Amino acid sequence: MKELEIGHIYAHADEQVYARLAHILWKYPDTYKNVVILMSGFHQLRARQRMLHKRHGCKGYKAWWIDAGVIASGSADKAAEGNHYYRCMRLHKECFSALIQFRVEMLTSNYKSIDASLLENLQDLRDEPNAERLNSMIESASFNGLFEDIVTPCEGTESRMTIAYLRDVSSLLALVSAVREGDLERHLQAERDMLRHCFAFDHIHYARYLSFQQVYLRNLEHENDSAFKELKGRGFGGSLSGEKFSCIHGDLITEVFNGETKRSAGPHRSGYSTDVKTLNTWIMTSHIHAKIQQDLREKIRLSTSSMHKELTPGAKRMHVSHVNSMKGKLKAYKTDPFGPGPPRELTTGAEIDKKIIESLLSAPETGDMKYMEFVTDRLVDGTVDFYKPIKKVMLDTGLKKKVKAPKVLTVLKQDRQAFGELLGKTVGLEEAF
Repeated sequence: MKELEIGHIYAHADEQVYARLAHILWKYPDTYKNVVILMSGFHQLRARQRMLHKRHGCKGYKAWWIDAGVIASGSADKAAEGNHYYRCMRLHKECFSALIQFRVEMLTSNYKSIDASLLENLQDLRDEPNAERLNSMIESASFNGLFEDIVTPCEGTESRMTIAYLRDVSSLLALVSAVREGDLERHLQAERDMLRHCFAFDHIHYARYLSFQQVYLRNLEHENDSAFKELKGRGFGGSLSGEKFSCIHGDLITEVFNGETKRSAGPHRSGYSTDVKTLNTWIMTSHIHAKIQQDLREKIRLSTSSMHKELTPGAKRMHVSHVNSMKGKLKAYKTDPFGPGPPRELTTGAEIDKKIIESLLSAPETGDMKYMEFVTDRLVDGTVDFYKPIKKVMLDTGLKKKVKAPKVLTVLKQDRQAFGELLGKTVGLEEAF
């Protein structure tokens, strides 16, 4: 550390590795006093996506997306449940836009009664996103009035559930921006909101260790610790330059080398690489690969764009097309997700059980109580052991539980390629069996 002239080492890891690192640091506090462990953002985002599905899946968003043609039926399950990160994020962004536009069109009679200057600003912002223009619009009275109309629920629980969905997606996107930009304060605020759902929807491991991280970093802030100052200046990623987008989180790096070093047979089918030699080779030569790729791009004069792929003309056209398709289907259902009355499944119009809706609406308050109890008893007073099992809430989400395939079939499916390769090298049946 002296040679590198750095004050602290920031170790990023997913939840499983974070838990083990925490045990080491607690056991040897003097040895690792300058090591700060951080639970990285990518796996937090995936967990947050799963919580979003648990809370709002009963409304039938997945069936709506399929009907609108924005995702194939075979991919919808994995995307909705957060097993496919990018598709899940795209769907929630498009759904968010469709619901907001549907609501604004209803409030303004298809934009006929909207403030003319606000409409012009919205159109300009859509055509050319600009931070200065956005901030100016947000501060205007006309925008704030429209915002209040959008988020004010009608009588009944239908609109309350829809507005809760919009707030949850906003929280998810806040965590995305915090992860990308390394914004420490925004990251901690988004984590704090996520913790409510961790406890409410029984994500026990995240609830346990993310609570510790929240208290640990807030204590560093309260003590005006130099490590917190560094993170505040450099961002949550601990980047030396401190610039936005200048740090790749540790769990994302893990995903990269797992993807590039695992193979298709034997133990490598498990989703991660188990070959230490291959991993070490990748780590030792990754900078060489990057330099070769850069030289090749320069040699063939291949231009690279700094524009995010979501801001390309093609991506914008697809977003507009999907949002319009979703709005069209919503109008065809002849339902108003912001209307009064009890919540109904979007595509069928079937009324959802009142007890399920009330438990889902109160989930953040339930989770917040559990979080405060955990922090007080285990991290502040120490009256309860940190590792004592956390009692599950077991909220009824209205989602059908999937039946897991027998373990024998799962193992056979994973190893069939390795078995096929071995069988192909044999001479006869006697040798094979």
